[in-house]
Amino acid sequence: MQLFELLQNILTDPCFECTILIKTKLRFNEINRRTGLINAKHFVINWSNLMSDNKIIDLNSLKFNQISIIIFLLTGFILNLRIIPVFVAAVMLAGSLEPRLALFKQFFRYVVKPLKLVKPNPVYESPAPHNFAQLLGGIVLILSDLLLYRGSFLPGWTLTWLVIFLALANVIFGFCAGCFIYFQLGKLNIPGFQPK
Repeated sequence: MQLFELLQNILTDPCFECTILIKTKLRFNEINRRTGLINAKHFVINWSNLMSDNKIIDLNSLKFNQISIIIFLLTGFILNLRIIPVFVAAVMLAGSLEPRLALFKQFFRYVVKPLKLVKPNPVYESPAPHNFAQLLGGIVLILSDLLLYRGSFLPGWTLTWLVIFLALANVIFGFCAGCFIYFQLGKLNIPGFQPK
């Protein structure tokens, strides 16, 4: 198995990752030294992780996604182009349902990251809260789009600005409102949501 395939499997499947790491006794700093893909400080394997839905996600990919959302929505507002919130809503909804359709994250993965414009910041956690947050943002933008196309500009653009501010809070402060809602629903024992 080539190193690239090994790393691709490691980054997408935690069980494969643990098996390979245990069998071959690869050290994270060795992988990091060769590729720069894994930061050992942020990556810890314990046996409980084998039973979870956790995966390695790149926090910088999430930030790039949020920054892209902000830039596109601000552009739509400034130029009064109602089609841009429609586009962003479609990207957010598609990306929350199927990660391969997350246009901004894919652009980060295949363009920004290979150009080494931003270093990866991998962490081991569940992508579910982030996908849920993106789904909520997409739904709010759909409501915004409906209001804008009905001619209700003030409430329509207000909902767009709500998404902009929440994305900005995530970028600047690391507070993800959708993730917070996700975890609160988990604390209420609603099926499909995790409390932490």
